[in-house]
Amino acid sequence: MVLPIIIEYYSYNFYLSIILYNHFFIYLFIQSFLHLFSLQSFFIYLFICMLTRILPTSQIVLLF
Repeated sequence: MVLPIIIEYYSYNFYLSIILYNHFFIYLFIQSFLHLFSLQSFFIYLFICMLTRILPTSQIVLLF
């Protein structure tokens, strides 16, 4: 009974880490493209990361 829950938990974290990893690279790309550090874009990036943590995996796949 416990094993499926553990697998599901790890797969959820795996998807989450991939999504956050991708956001990080998108963020870096945007920053290098703009050639300046904007605090506003950083907060937007943090907000996106928070959203991906709140939403379930199925919703994240649909959104991104």
